[in-house]
Amino acid sequence: MIVIAELSMTGNAHVEFNAAFLHVCPFNDNKQITFFSEKKHANAVRGKLNESNLHVNYEPFNAPSVKGNSISRAIAIVLKEIIGVFVLLKVLNYSKKNKVAHVFITSALPFTHWVLKQLFLAWFPNIKVFLVLHGELEHITHKPNVYYKLLVKALNIHRPNFKYITLGEVCKNNIITYFKLNPDHFISIHHPYIYPPSNKKMVMNNRGIILATVGVHNAGFKNAHLIFDIASSLSLQNITFKTIGKFEPDMLPYLNDSVDYSISSNSMIPNDIFEQELAQVNYILMFYPKDAYQFMPSGVFFDAIKLEKPIIAIRNSFFEHYFKLLGNIGFLVDDLVEMKVLIGKLDRGEIDCYEEQLNQLHQAKDTLSIANIKKQLSEQLT
Repeated sequence: MIVIAELSMTGNAHVEFNAAFLHVCPFNDNKQITFFSEKKHANAVRGKLNESNLHVNYEPFNAPSVKGNSISRAIAIVLKEIIGVFVLLKVLNYSKKNKVAHVFITSALPFTHWVLKQLFLAWFPNIKVFLVLHGELEHITHKPNVYYKLLVKALNIHRPNFKYITLGEVCKNNIITYFKLNPDHFISIHHPYIYPPSNKKMVMNNRGIILATVGVHNAGFKNAHLIFDIASSLSLQNITFKTIGKFEPDMLPYLNDSVDYSISSNSMIPNDIFEQELAQVNYILMFYPKDAYQFMPSGVFFDAIKLEKPIIAIRNSFFEHYFKLLGNIGFLVDDLVEMKVLIGKLDRGEIDCYEEQLNQLHQAKDTLSIANIKKQLSEQLT
């Protein structure tokens, strides 16, 4: 038996990741998986796995989603932490009772994370626990406060029956270097994703080229507002710009008519509409600051791989790592000036490598396949 627990996500959040992680877990062949998660999240994961051959026993629990004003959000987080601690204790007792040697936690909030390492691991010394790190560490550098500083304390607690799983070798190396941690306490895998068959290839004909930003848009962390700056500053014949995804409030002052943002709003776009709109796009634009995504992968990057959309992005360590690994899957630029020059060349038809980029994106799905990531994880679980 394998035990996997999702202790912080609710509803549809991280459903793609958790469904894929159940596949890459190296002990899942002909064994039952017990999956602990919030009730709506469990149902969403079950829906993703309908056609799989995995034997999953779902152990759902109730937990609030974090939404509303700041007070409502704070109350929800406190409740989720309390629930997370109790569910974690239930998971470990369940694993001990069923003689489960390995437990995988796909995410945990900071206090639950700290309790696990400070207390629970010492109480269950015969259970090896692996915790996947996502975006929580980015809050330490971008939104530092007492709550997230608790993560720093947790990171520095060593237990012999515990290791972190980071999503990408570059993220692992950045975390170890920045927080001055022991490399032996970490393993890394590529972000697992269940990739569909290849799409019908779009042909670049320099007419009606669409460049788009995708996903949750904000000005503070992702610099997504810069699409409006670029679009309004260039005079183009063959290129149009659009946004596909939710707008956070800090985007509103930057909106202008140079970008089609008709389907973006302050709420999430249904997945079928999201993919339908993205299917028409030629390139995905990313304006992330150079210090962004040091410790976690970009979800939009893997959406680009999934739908085989070449990328135009400002260079950072995450993108450099994966462009080196996967080949010509788009363009990296040093700054906005260089990006504007590149877009001008695309508009005038001076760049002819779109077919090569589509082919490389197709091959990237093999490199990042479930089978390869499962092997990658298995080789490190010693």
